[in-house]
Amino acid sequence: MYACMRVRRCWHLLCEPVQTLQLDVAALFSGAGQPLLNALCQWQALAAHLDGPIVVDAQQLELLGNLDRSCWTNLQALPDTARQLFEAGLLLAEDDVRPCAMRDLQLRQAHWWGPAAVLHAQSRWSAQDSVQQLAEQGLDRLDGLIATLGTPPPSGAASTGAVQLPPVTESTLEKLLERRVSCRNFDGQQWLDLADFSSVLWAGLAERAAVEHVSGARFAKKGSPSAGGLHPVETYLLVRNVRGIDDGLYHYQAEGHRMVPLGSGVVAGTDWQAMASRWLAGQYWFANAQVLVVMAPRYDRLQWKYRNHSKAYRAAILDVGHQSQTLYLAATQAGLGAFVTAAINECDVEQDLGLQPFGDGPLAIAGFGVRAAQMHIAELDPAGAIWQPGGE
Repeated sequence: MYACMRVRRCWHLLCEPVQTLQLDVAALFSGAGQPLLNALCQWQALAAHLDGPIVVDAQQLELLGNLDRSCWTNLQALPDTARQLFEAGLLLAEDDVRPCAMRDLQLRQAHWWGPAAVLHAQSRWSAQDSVQQLAEQGLDRLDGLIATLGTPPPSGAASTGAVQLPPVTESTLEKLLERRVSCRNFDGQQWLDLADFSSVLWAGLAERAAVEHVSGARFAKKGSPSAGGLHPVETYLLVRNVRGIDDGLYHYQAEGHRMVPLGSGVVAGTDWQAMASRWLAGQYWFANAQVLVVMAPRYDRLQWKYRNHSKAYRAAILDVGHQSQTLYLAATQAGLGAFVTAAINECDVEQDLGLQPFGDGPLAIAGFGVRAAQMHIAELDPAGAIWQPGGE
């Protein structure tokens, strides 16, 4: 298998020293008063084209540092430990058809800044239930958080010599911001009016005007700012109980304010509620919303301008944040509840929508819908703008 094989290192790779504690069984039964825990130091290789870290020893670490990511080397000329690196996917061969090699090829043809590519790859989830995990650790309630983690650092500190600013006059925007809170109590059985559905998408996502270059390049004006005016964020919708719209998956097209049904790969009789909960990593309080909005940047569009740029990934995150806030305000204006979360199972979303993690992979899911009549799950509404005291 390895005869005459030529290999090179993967394109994006970071190596990190990690320390774990291991129980010393011999010391436990010796009764000699020796420490029961030993610190184990290891190196982990974090590669953008792999789904998890790979433990490497000192010889393999040195080998990875000496191999080129562009030039081929005969595998038989390398130490035997190089074969383990090949099997782990850290070394790739000519005409390599493994999935990890295909993803590495995609990265070689893109313009990702290496640390950002590794961060994006290693922070993606698959089949995680974040709610259950927090509950098992006692971190699903405020009392449990403080008991386990201590009091959080203050958000601000009082200081002497502060200049008092004049009071703000009441305005339409101020009233809207007072009512803008994250909703955890949706009534998924209610029907969302088509006019409200359309108005929220228009305000939050639609293209309002555009400039077209003679080359055909298009630069749009939307309701939120975007780095370089590129607006790389594509949005995909999971819609349920919206009047006049069939339940299902859609790709929202900002140009023209329209939706394209995504029927390919969707099994008849799909349990949309189960899909929503899976996408949201078990956050059932959000899964009841009539509309989920998957925010998936087109990284190739963003990196067309910001090639190998250390700020490109940050710009994508900011774009998603700006857009979600505009959706919040639009939903609040329509009398609806809204949310946004980054605690999502990206891999599951990509599989269901046919997205590529380094092409148009999701960063967050927002949503909006009809509020429930009563608050069953706690919301952060300290001013009582939504839930009046005694009226829950």
